Amino acid sequence: MSSLHGRQVTLAIVNPAAGGGRCGKRAPAMLERLRRAGVEVEERLTSAPRDATRIAREAYAQGTRSFLAVGGDGTCCEVVNGLANGGFEQDPERRARLGVLPLGTGNSFLREFVDETAAEDGSEHTVRALIEGRRRSCDVLRLTHAEGKVHFVNLFGFGFAADVTINTLRGRYKRWGNLGYVIGVLHSLARLRHKTLALRVEGGELETRPLTLLCVCNSRYTAGAMMMAPSASVSDGLADLIRVEPLGRLAIVRAFPRIYRGTHVRMPTVSARAAPRIEFEVTEPVEVMVDGEILRIVPRSIEVLPGALEICA
Repeated sequence: MSSLHGRQVTLAIVNPAAGGGRCGKRAPAMLERLRRAGVEVEERLTSAPRDATRIAREAYAQGTRSFLAVGGDGTCCEVVNGLANGGFEQDPERRARLGVLPLGTGNSFLREFVDETAAEDGSEHTVRALIEGRRRSCDVLRLTHAEGKVHFVNLFGFGFAADVTINTLRGRYKRWGNLGYVIGVLHSLARLRHKTLALRVEGGELETRPLTLLCVCNSRYTAGAMMMAPSASVSDGLADLIRVEPLGRLAIVRAFPRIYRGTHVRMPTVSARAAPRIEFEVTEPVEVMVDGEILRIVPRSIEVLPGALEICA
């Protein structure tokens, strides 16, 4: 565990608004269960965007090394970014440890660490892992852009992958869970546009072909149970790049179910490869999705930080 104000504790950073308020209702009972099992937990609630980042950054600077992100994928991403200034130390005594209680709307990341029987209740898996002290090494991906850096553990998306999130958020469908995501997909299909994001993989040839979507994945899953990158691993030191060449609306609808099985990568219009670094050649801001959050940036590169975190799983 970690030291917070001289005591050995795990800091739970709770987003009570996650999951349409479901997180705020369920979190207290789960944290109390941890306490009864002997895990000393101190709780901090977020009240605004980026609160989790600030809380994690300040707590790490004060000596905390064990964190628990309570919310959705966005909460987890915020905590990871709060640890970016020191929590990625290779020294085991300084490296941050992170547990995730998936009580939000989007809960993709933890699926990487659980079996099928536990996938629908990843919170139970995390509670047991914290009680038993289980840890697994996890890579972190660093996105460098014209104005700074963003760190993430799950997914970077461009094109259709970002448009779905944009339309889901702008349409305020996110609170509806999976149904809201489906509505976001239909909205994006109606406004389908193919885009270009020039990039190089490991210093190779510049790729400028138009595409339907591009994803850079650390883990296999996105949007809950969609297996966007079926060969990805969170601890192999590589990011999986998934590119989909231009597809029409009907072709996208037909291909959609295959993403849940991971068989879309066998389609001739889909390419999948793994690399430790990807560079972009972009001059104007573009909208991208990073672990469920939308950013308008000029991306420069994505690189893998191998084993930068320990995940309680």
